Amino acid sequence: MPHADFDSETFERQLEQHQDRILIDVRTPEEFSDGHLPTAVNIDIYDPEFLDRVSQLDRNRPTFVYCRSGSRSYSAALAMTDLGFRSVFNLQRGIIGWNGALE
Repeated sequence: MPHADFDSETFERQLEQHQDRILIDVRTPEEFSDGHLPTAVNIDIYDPEFLDRVSQLDRNRPTFVYCRSGSRSYSAALAMTDLGFRSVFNLQRGIIGWNGALE
């Protein structure tokens, strides 16, 4: 299963189960600074270096992506799957549908 879309509850449960995960917020740095999921790193999908930056990550680790509404992270998940990431999990409805804690 290279790519899956999860609702907020399932996404949070999967985050807890995969302690070796990578969590990526693909929003802009400004959006990220307004609040993000704990332990998330910001790699802006609009950055021309996006593919180069994610290519440097471990493709074998479970990778979780999210944005504001789920659209940008869906695109990121597809791109990362094309790059050979083994398991990518997208947060449906993005951070606006997130029920968990934010930093």
